[in-house]
Amino acid sequence: MTATVNPLTADALAQITSHTYSPLSIAIGAIVTILIIVLLIHKEVVRSTSGARFDEWVRTMNIAVLPLLVAFGLIVVTRMVDLTR
Repeated sequence: MTATVNPLTADALAQITSHTYSPLSIAIGAIVTILIIVLLIHKEVVRSTSGARFDEWVRTMNIAVLPLLVAFGLIVVTRMVDLTR
């Protein structure tokens, strides 16, 4: 370790790298994260165009993104709680 990495950071990094998750949990987390990113990018591209039809599409995208954001939040919270144990 170098002098710029304090012991708390080194301990946190060691704990994160030593912890393992089930492959199913990793896959679900990755799918939710990638899907959120794709939907948010698509929503912003659609929002940049004008028209009533596109406004309806943006509202529909909000409905699709909200449950994924909740799932992403739960994944992050459960991982953080698991790491603090």
